[in-house]
Amino acid sequence: AARLYSLGSSNWPDVDFLALLSQDASVEYEAWTSKYPNERSLTDKVFERDRFGTYTMAASFDEAYKGSPPWDIGRPQAEFVGVAREGGIRGSVLDVGCGTGENAIFFTGLGHEAWGLDSAPLAIEKARRKAVDRAVETKFILGDALHLGRLGRRFDTITDCGLFHV
Repeated sequence: AARLYSLGSSNWPDVDFLALLSQDASVEYEAWTSKYPNERSLTDKVFERDRFGTYTMAASFDEAYKGSPPWDIGRPQAEFVGVAREGGIRGSVLDVGCGTGENAIFFTGLGHEAWGLDSAPLAIEKARRKAVDRAVETKFILGDALHLGRLGRRFDTITDCGLFHV
């Protein structure tokens, strides 16, 4: 089982996260609408239906990366630096919702095989550019955090900063 560190919610070590996230975003959509019944316009900005009627995360996150979104602080999150310092980051690392890649690049710099995954093409493009500029071999994948099984592998540590709090 992977160790999961999630900023914005709780730290859950020893969670089989790939099994937990094998469903589509419809489950998240239902949870969101139950939690915020009067926020339909906000819900529709976060989720959209694909051509099969399945809810997916909206492309509006990609729009944010045309500039510099407020959550992109230009360095790894201090909490992850601390967890790494204490030995909590082990083996291969997947940073889910990696944005422009600061955390994944940081983990690579510590000697971990690190991957970053995000659904925003512009974020992944910026992350890949940073990796080249900093001469690190961090793998960045454009993908859906609710379908991690599609990566075809498992990770020893999974990190998230502000993605799974939705």
